[in-house]
Amino acid sequence: PRQDRFVMIEPEQIRLSETLAGLGITREKLVWLGLLVGTDFNKGVFRVGPKKALKIVKEYESAQEMLAFVREKYNYEFEVDFDTLVDFFMNPGYAEVDEKFRFGDVDQDKVKSILVEKHDFAPERVEKVLSDIVESFREKGAQKKLDDFF
Repeated sequence: PRQDRFVMIEPEQIRLSETLAGLGITREKLVWLGLLVGTDFNKGVFRVGPKKALKIVKEYESAQEMLAFVREKYNYEFEVDFDTLVDFFMNPGYAEVDEKFRFGDVDQDKVKSILVEKHDFAPERVEKVLSDIVESFREKGAQKKLDDFF
């Protein structure tokens, strides 16, 4: 922050249809693959990485067959219902928003409440970072003078 440095990141477009064709699987099997390696909702199968997961999902036509194999070979049970997870990724929910999103002022009391009171962060560190953030917003929002360009 405030060091006038940046890193150029080239965006990469990933096309689902091309990815699925290249892997030789369906979108649903891509979800199975993700669940085998792990998501925010499950740990994933121990000793199963992306390559092995791809091999497994290609081998089975039904989720039940695949789950039986994983249960037998890896002694693994999903922490959450497998079909519920698949449905979540195949049909993600969303909310309509009428207004364009805008950042407002930082609610310092709310941040302190969450970090300090609920998660035992050091109050001094939270105060320091919050003051840096507020200062950084002030600097970016301030109108530059003509002298600042020379």
